[in-house]
Amino acid sequence: MQKVLIVGYGYWGPNLVRNFGQIAGCQIAGVVDSNSARIKAVRQQYSQIPAFEGLQEAISKTGASAAVLAIPERLHFEMAKTCMEAGLDVLVEKPLALTLKDARALQTIATAKKLVLMVDHTYLYSPSVEKLDSLISSGQLGTLQFYDSTRINLGLFREDTSVLWDLAVHDVAILCYLKKQKPREVLAVGHSTLPSQAESSAHVSMRFDDGFQAHVSVSWTSPLKRRQIIVGGTSKMVLYDDLENTEKLRIYDTGVSERPDEIMNRMRVDYRVGDIWIPKIALGEPLSAMARDFIACCTERKVPRSDGQLACDVVETIEAAENSMRNQSRWVRLENR
Repeated sequence: MQKVLIVGYGYWGPNLVRNFGQIAGCQIAGVVDSNSARIKAVRQQYSQIPAFEGLQEAISKTGASAAVLAIPERLHFEMAKTCMEAGLDVLVEKPLALTLKDARALQTIATAKKLVLMVDHTYLYSPSVEKLDSLISSGQLGTLQFYDSTRINLGLFREDTSVLWDLAVHDVAILCYLKKQKPREVLAVGHSTLPSQAESSAHVSMRFDDGFQAHVSVSWTSPLKRRQIIVGGTSKMVLYDDLENTEKLRIYDTGVSERPDEIMNRMRVDYRVGDIWIPKIALGEPLSAMARDFIACCTERKVPRSDGQLACDVVETIEAAENSMRNQSRWVRLENR
């Protein structure tokens, strides 16, 4: 039986309590939050679940084996470190940390203590992303060429981080998962709508070792909400619209090629426009799948899909994008692994 602490009962905490409470082989050992009003709400709604205002007290009194952290990004490193040093497996809300140095330190602790370290990159557990991964790995799209994403809305400004850590982090996680590698170099252009705040919109370009390129646009200041990704291959292209209820993926038998035009003595572009295929996507809540994977990995001592190494790659990429924005939008090269 995995005894899990839910640390943080703000926006995401109630969803975590609900999902982990439904998993066989999992017991919610307690809920931790420094806000007394939230602790009162936990005690009113879940009288059987112990509630604590301090993390150390919760660890010592509950005998928890794992912790799920849904707390502000600036607290991720210290609280994850505290939990792992106490011998707990840890699931952290994205991102793992706000610097690559801190992310790698957490990964080092997890490796040394043989603990499960996982990050809540929930999109990796989306049935649509799983289907997209299947299409790529089976070769149906041909050789991958590009990834274009638009992730915009009139959203909630974050005081402690830029839009990159809030929105672009999703696409970087998806890319690292689909490509099974991190980008080689990153360039980012950002803009702050409010002078006192961090960048509220940004455009990020990424190059990979095999020539594949990705472009991501993110914003908190758009009048429209869009969650669209286009993945292009030499054989087919895919549109993933996360706001669609039933037809999230559309596969286009569309492409372009070149052929020599001997009369004009130049290359001519040929266009291919074929059928559109809408695959059936299994229903399922990504958060629930992510929670089940964490408990299974804790029980069976397996490596999760969204493991510490992938999380470090994501942090390194976003950190490089931040550095690019503050260095006249120059290309920033990532470290070789």
